[in-house]
Order: sequence, then C-alpha cells, then structure tokens
Amino acid sequence: MFNWSRFICKERVTEIEPFDYEAFRFLQVHVHGTKDRVSLVNVFARRRKNAWPHEPQIQTGDPKFQKLLNAALQTLDNCAQDVCVDGMGRERQQYSGDASHQLHAVRSVYGSSDVPKRFLKTFGTGQTLDGVWFDSWPAYDRTARVWQREVGASDWGPLVDHSVGFCFDHYHHWMQTGDPTPAQVNWARIQKFVDYLRKLMTEDPKGLLPVEGLGIPAVWIDHLAFENPGQKRLAFNLYAGAMLRDALYPIAKALNTGEEAEGFADMGNALIATCQRHYWDPIRKLFVNSRYGSKDFSHARLDDRSLATAVLYDLFPGGEKDASVKALVNPPLAPSAKQTGTPQPPSSGANSVTMGLSYPANAVWRYWALAKAGHMQVVLDEFRTKWMQMYSVEHNGTIQEYWEAKPGGTDLMSHCAVSPLILLHQGILGLKPLKPGYPELEIRPQLCDLPSIETTAYIPQGAVHLKSRLEGSRHHATVLVPTGCEAHLVLPDVRRKLPNGQAYSFELPL
Repeated sequence: MFNWSRFICKERVTEIEPFDYEAFRFLQVHVHGTKDRVSLVNVFARRRKNAWPHEPQIQTGDPKFQKLLNAALQTLDNCAQDVCVDGMGRERQQYSGDASHQLHAVRSVYGSSDVPKRFLKTFGTGQTLDGVWFDSWPAYDRTARVWQREVGASDWGPLVDHSVGFCFDHYHHWMQTGDPTPAQVNWARIQKFVDYLRKLMTEDPKGLLPVEGLGIPAVWIDHLAFENPGQKRLAFNLYAGAMLRDALYPIAKALNTGEEAEGFADMGNALIATCQRHYWDPIRKLFVNSRYGSKDFSHARLDDRSLATAVLYDLFPGGEKDASVKALVNPPLAPSAKQTGTPQPPSSGANSVTMGLSYPANAVWRYWALAKAGHMQVVLDEFRTKWMQMYSVEHNGTIQEYWEAKPGGTDLMSHCAVSPLILLHQGILGLKPLKPGYPELEIRPQLCDLPSIETTAYIPQGAVHLKSRLEGSRHHATVLVPTGCEAHLVLPDVRRKLPNGQAYSFELPL
C-alpha cells in the first residue's frame, strides 16, 4: 500500500508499536545527528487477526492455485477483523455489494457467523430518508458525498445497487446459517427500500428502474464492465428483479408476511419481463445492454454481470441460456482488453459483439454462473493465469484491487476479491444449501484437473470434508458430511443420498 508513518526519536530508550491494519512490508531506520551508539532491539511485526472458530483447511496439489488461495486467505484476514471491509489500508469501511461477497468465505472457510451478523446489524442502521442505504457504513465517506452530490462535486452517492446487494446479504446469511434474525431486525428498512424501488418503477414510462438522474443516490454496478452509465440499466434491473423474486420473496414467506411476499415476487417478475422485452436479442439469443432505445443492432455490447445474473437466476425467455453460457466461457473481448477486461470502443463491422468484464471483486458473479453451468475448469484456468499475474499475489501474498496495480500507487494491494475461496467451496466442492441452515444440502463436485485437493467447509451442523487425488483420468475422492443434515451427492450420471457422519467414496472422471 502507500501509507506510511514517521517517528522521530530523541536520545533515550523509546518503545514504538505502530498499529497497522494492512499487510506489513517495510521498516526504514535513519540515524543521524549523534556519535553515540544506537541500538535497535526486539524488532518484530505483530499480526492482527480475528480469533476465528476454525483454522482454514485447504490443501491442493497445484502450487499456483495453492499460492493464490493463500493470498486470498491473507486478504480475508486483513479485511475481516472486528468488521468486514473492502480494505483496511485506505478506508476501513463496510460495503455491501462487491465487498460483502467476503461473508460467504467467512462463513464456510472459518465457520464464523458472528462477523456476518455484525455486518448486517451495523450496515442496516445507515439508511437514508429515501430508503437507500449508504453503501459504505458506518463511514464518513458517504455522508460527505451527500453534500458533494448536491453541488455536483462527486459522482458517488449512496449506491442503490449496493442496497440491492444488502438484501441479498440477508438471504445468503439466512440460507447459510438458518438464522432469520438479521432479516427480522431490518425488515422495516427492507420494506422501505422496496417502496423506493416501486416508486421509481411507477414513474418510469417503461416500468424499469433508472440508473441516471436519481438525485443524491447513484448506480455503480462496476468500474470496468461498461462503456457508459446507460449500459448499466440492464444489469441493475436484472439484479433487482432477482433480488425481489429469489431473495426477498422466500424470506417474506418464511416470516409469514402474507400478501407482501406475493407482491415482491410480482414486482420482481415484472422487472425481469420488461428486461426481456427491451434487452433480449432474439437473433443472438443474448441480453444486449446497448439494445434499449437503439436503432442500430449491428453491434452488440454485452457485460458479464447481466449474463451471469441471468444464468444464476434463470432469467432467460424460454430458458435460452446456451449462448450466454458460451459468451461467459469465452468472452468476446476487444483485442486490447484481453487481459484486463477494460471496456473498449465498439468494433466496427456488422454483427460485432464485445463484452465488458468486471473488476476483481465483482468477477465472482461470472465465476458463480460458470460453476452453475458446469464450467469450473474455465474458472480454475483463470485463477492460474489472470489472477496469478497480479503483482500483489507474487510480491505481497495478497489480492489487489484492480487487475493491474503498481506498488506505491493509490490502489489497494490487499482488497476484498476473494473469489478463489468462495469458488473453492461453492464451485469445486459444489456445496449448496437446499433449505435455510443446511438441514438439506447438495454437493456437486467439479474437481477439474486438480492433482489433489483436501478442504473443509463449515456449516451449522459441523464440517463438510472433501479429499481427492487424480490418478490417470479419474479422481478418487471421499466426502464426509456431519450428522443432522440430509446431503445429496450430484455426479454427472447419478444423484445419491450421502450417509451422515461417515466418509463416502466416489470416482469422478477428469
């Protein structure tokens, strides 16, 4: 990182212990102005780390992937301490949306529900009068942006898409812990936010949520995936539609809210149907974010976030997902964007297609979709190449903020992109709760070409353990699930119920 501290010591014994949240790297000592002897004693760095319920259990036979996983663990330890933030070195602020993805890893890798529950409790108090949450809270940053937005001095306001993400955070916490308390505590606030979205839909001629002209609030979605703000409208509306239908609706049913639950589902379905009507290209069979209001369909601009959301929540008309999965597997990037995914001007020529890719913290959406579609090998290959090219992974043992970062710059060298840990358990192990709190669960392993792997994921009932080794063209694996849950093992050719409390062996082709 780029932060530093300076201490001037006079001629006496001085004890100094700086308090540094970030990964410690350098100590410089300058001695001048004295002929006396100067001694340095007990020079050390004290590692600040949360006292997790469990230590991570992750071992692979792939050195590159193991190094990246270790960097992700180091990054998560830096970010998730008393609170869960995007990076301790710069802002030390809680964010929903891109930063709260870390909560998946906190729960499964460390077996902790306390940090996520604290996040939901504290972040929930930062709601504006409109109903949008401050996207970083508790924090000075967004309160300062309010007056800056009023005078046109900033593009950053309370991010509406992070409020959508915060509703999803409640759903994931409920599904992965079985605890509805955070949703119950914040339910009146959630209702207020939905009322805000409903008002925006009602005022829009097409019944869509706007992404521009919102006043103080703003829509961000991602730094890199879009060429202009208008292209974010598709991704934002699909995201909000899925949140209403697939997250808030089941929570509302569980809380016995009656007609309100059906209202959430109807509202979500209306948004999804409107997106299909205005953004679906029936020829390419893709959601095209540049299609709305355009008369020129020769160039199609795609973004990974829209397609990933559609794959994850089955938002396609007629279930036509094949073209979208193909685009996510092999993104049609402009030549100069092959490594970074940075948006490029549309290429000339009839029927051209380009896609924008998200920055590291939001890459998880595409990876989730690829894992769901059975393409975990594509994700693992990118971890070994694109992610391993990060300067921070090689030199700092952490994961940086952007695809390209230089030492001494303003970008964090330890940020919140922990996709490798999340996809280790949700993609490679394939762990998924089928009911809140894992009384019923699914394990759908995608072991790819890993020579060996051993990992433990923690759920409320205990530890889910996977161990495998590759021999020739087949993985020989065992999986162990704790008692108190009904577990189903999903293999390419069979689905079978797993015994509780004892290891089950199976084989999986390469």
